[in-house]
Amino acid sequence: MNQEEKVNFLKEVLFARQKELSLYQINIDNYVLALDEIDKKYKNDETLIDFKKHLEHLLDTTRVEFKKELIMINVIKKQLDE
Repeated sequence: MNQEEKVNFLKEVLFARQKELSLYQINIDNYVLALDEIDKKYKNDETLIDFKKHLEHLLDTTRVEFKKELIMINVIKKQLDE
């Protein structure tokens, strides 16, 4: 792979990772809003306890994946700046 091909490939990968980062952010926003709705409208509904725990777990893991994706985006950008 020559330098021009590498740069073009990195640009494609960067775009895909930025899209993935946006999807993580959308999920984070959705989980936060869902947890807020449960706390406001269904606070004493015991049938939603497991669902709430699941959302909390998804929120935590998605935030970690968001950070990982951000690291990879920064690494790709550094390669493109070289």
